[in-house]
Amino acid sequence: MPAFLTLPVSPMKYLLMLAVLLVVKKCNHTDRFPILYNATRQHWSGGAAGSGHGFNFNVYLDGRTAHGIAFDSLWVDDGRFAVKPVPGSKGDTLQLFAEEYIRSQWMKNHEPDPSAGPAKLDTIPFPITYNGLALLGYRLNGKRGFVLIGKFTILPPLNYP
Repeated sequence: MPAFLTLPVSPMKYLLMLAVLLVVKKCNHTDRFPILYNATRQHWSGGAAGSGHGFNFNVYLDGRTAHGIAFDSLWVDDGRFAVKPVPGSKGDTLQLFAEEYIRSQWMKNHEPDPSAGPAKLDTIPFPITYNGLALLGYRLNGKRGFVLIGKFTILPPLNYP
């Protein structure tokens, strides 16, 4: 019979407690990644002539796996957009929002200031190569990570009056 099985009960309790702590520590590791529930894309157009158009992007993540992760960018269609959490998205679902604003030619001619609305942060290529439609960028413990978005649920367009 192995020697550890013949130990008195008290040291066995300590060994079992040590094993449980090691397993819990391993399950609580920091190399986790967020779980994607859904991603939506919705075209919108302004009602006033020359007001522009664009796309709203919503990304829904498992809030339990996204806790403590800093999301910063969404790469779609050769553009990088800032993402921000939607107020009130708490608990088991985290909702992030990004917007692409495409200024009309009239706006470009009459209001050349690019700060007139949300715009692309950069027109840089995707930071990694993959097969999909978009990337959601985040940082966790100083390391860069990405959530791959393979498809968007297309919502009906919004046409403002």
